[in-house]
Amino acid sequence: MSMISAAIAAPARGGRVIYNVDTQGCIRDGAAPEHITVYIAALEPLPADSLRQRQRAQVLSWLAEHDDNSLTPPELQTTDLGKPYWPDGRWQLNWSHSQYIVALAIAPHEFFQQQTASNTKSESESESETLAGALGIDLEVLGRSRSREALINRYYHPNEHSLADTDLGFLSIWTRKEAVVKAQGMGLRIDLKSLNTATAVIEHVQLGQWHSLTVSLNEPNAAPTEIGVLSLSWPAALAL
Repeated sequence: MSMISAAIAAPARGGRVIYNVDTQGCIRDGAAPEHITVYIAALEPLPADSLRQRQRAQVLSWLAEHDDNSLTPPELQTTDLGKPYWPDGRWQLNWSHSQYIVALAIAPHEFFQQQTASNTKSESESESETLAGALGIDLEVLGRSRSREALINRYYHPNEHSLADTDLGFLSIWTRKEAVVKAQGMGLRIDLKSLNTATAVIEHVQLGQWHSLTVSLNEPNAAPTEIGVLSLSWPAALAL
């Protein structure tokens, strides 16, 4: 399992970091419409309802900024399984948030091939999943209280146990799992214990084959609740 330590920083509250992942899985600074582009921001503390609205507003702002061809603000929809998509079909996207941190991943729709879990979907389901694409992102912030041992025993594949013996390792595995199931579109509808993310290419009988990239988010002098882990996932079979 590869991980880049302390490579990307979410800046002071209200700020952001932009980077992109090319077709070889290499991280580069700045936005790149032809690659997977990731936006990250640390937002100001707000009550839960207001924070959710602020996170969504931030995501919509990034999408409008990213798409120079868009004449109107993006109107997002979701598939029957809850995956967000932009109906105009130019982009595939996914986002995640944890506490006050929010992140968006966006890529050209043709960046990679779609993987689906079943060939028995209705026409409307297939169309929405095609528009949603096959890109996943998950973000978790360190410092939250959790029963790590209980969660590992319940949700982690045996091959993942040795990699989850620290908070950082635990969150690295968890975000990889979430990113894969979000990319494929099923969400938490499979047995997570059956998904082994401790391999270079993640393979699963229901989900297919996936790449994953995990990044430790660090910031000098950051509070514990502003340090976290982010994972991306996309199909192992690139279209390019």
